[in-house]
Amino acid sequence: MADDLDDDQTEESLDPPDEEALDDDDDDDKDDDDSELERAQRALAKTNRENRRLKAEARERANKADEDGGKHKERADRLQAELDELYADAYATERFVEVVDAPPATKYVLGSNSCRMHVRWDERTGRILVIAVLDNLVKGAAGQAVQAFNVLFGLAEE
Repeated sequence: MADDLDDDQTEESLDPPDEEALDDDDDDDKDDDDSELERAQRALAKTNRENRRLKAEARERANKADEDGGKHKERADRLQAELDELYADAYATERFVEVVDAPPATKYVLGSNSCRMHVRWDERTGRILVIAVLDNLVKGAAGQAVQAFNVLFGLAEE
């Protein structure tokens, strides 16, 4: 049997370990398990703290955005009111031009010499959008010629 062993091994090393040595090994395993469990618990607690911090930051950003959105809405409303007033004043004396609050449709000017305009501040692009509708059969070349003739000879435009 000694021939089957490596040079480093002896028959004594093949003997089963005593009970006391086994108990010590079990204690070491328990310590390792406890320390792994503690490490996992610490990592989980750290992750939870980080998640709470990130959620708090997100809530803070959302609250700030709500406040900024309110200011932005006030500014947009103020600009819209200024535009409405500006266009209403500019076309107040024009008999055939009407500035309206909602986007117009051509059915409202069909068969007439009038033009309906709507002005809107586009917040997304920062541009002013003007929508105007007219009946181009009446307001075309023939309608324009009749209106010009009336103005030339001092007659009523309509």
